[in-house]
Amino acid sequence: MEAKFVDVLRTMTVDFMAKGGHKVPSEKFFQEFSKDNAVIVDLRSKEEKEIISIPFAVDMPISELPDRYTEIPKDKLVALFCPFSVRAAMAFFFLKANGYDNVRIFDEK
Repeated sequence: MEAKFVDVLRTMTVDFMAKGGHKVPSEKFFQEFSKDNAVIVDLRSKEEKEIISIPFAVDMPISELPDRYTEIPKDKLVALFCPFSVRAAMAFFFLKANGYDNVRIFDEK
């Protein structure tokens, strides 16, 4: 996986980041979700989900991602969710390094 991770890092140019290529706005996500073309992966802990849950999300705490990521479909837009996007950023790079081309960080704006 190391070589793949290096390749992913090389794509993270200023141009890519400035255009928001790593994020999906909520409006765009829900458009795709309504057509069954998208999933949201909730990376929060069990304790966080007890406060507020997202019933339609794939429930996958970040600690389980390395063992369960193959449960995430590659043929749909994958939106990654956590409140501050830190875990989402880690998951973004992990999934990109493992062949997920259509993965983004969910942008609540």
